[in-house]
Amino acid sequence: MNTLRVIALCLAVLTTNTSLAAQSDIDAIEQAFYHNQLDKLEQIEKSSTGYDHYFASYRLGLKHAINGDLDQAKTTMEQLIVEMESYTKENPEDAESLGLLAYIYGYTISLEPMKAQSYGPLSHSRIAQAQAISPDNPRVLMFKGVIEYNTPAMYGGSKHKAVEALSLALEQFPSDLASGKHWGHSEANVWLGLSYLELGQREKAREHWQAAVDLNAENAWARGLLEQHQQ
Repeated sequence: MNTLRVIALCLAVLTTNTSLAAQSDIDAIEQAFYHNQLDKLEQIEKSSTGYDHYFASYRLGLKHAINGDLDQAKTTMEQLIVEMESYTKENPEDAESLGLLAYIYGYTISLEPMKAQSYGPLSHSRIAQAQAISPDNPRVLMFKGVIEYNTPAMYGGSKHKAVEALSLALEQFPSDLASGKHWGHSEANVWLGLSYLELGQREKAREHWQAAVDLNAENAWARGLLEQHQQ
């Protein structure tokens, strides 16, 4: 085997191992989130760096909100925004982080509606940046769909555009398994179901909520929607 082939093989193995290691961190965050292990989420958030830290912080803030601790949820999200704004300013080509930041701006608006005037445009600009860098990234497409879903029509939001972006996201998720940042497949189905529901297509909505449960049996959000909208 010649030297160039040896180097290529070594690089491929290194990349694969790095992706697997990164994915194990993402999986640990998701397990803690879906099993309501707040202490474990806090531990991961404090001990991790980079994208893993940002993702753990996001999940921690979301868990605080779900548990009814809105003040702590707001504090967590606002601190995360400060950290991610600094990071993405120095790393403007990181589509994963730009997309997540866009998503977090939007979610923070739901916690603090008065932030809509400032965070709304920032959410749209960051997701546009992320799309320009990585147009086929399933999470970027998911974030785009969620932003379209939550943006009022008078400001350019569209449930039809949400369906388009989320459907494209679902097409891309299967090829994302080795990305090292694979998460969101089940959630994308929930959001697509919600979009179809808004468009009056209840059966399609239920199909996607069922798909969300099939992908992640711990997705209580999807299970709750199925029960709420029984046939």
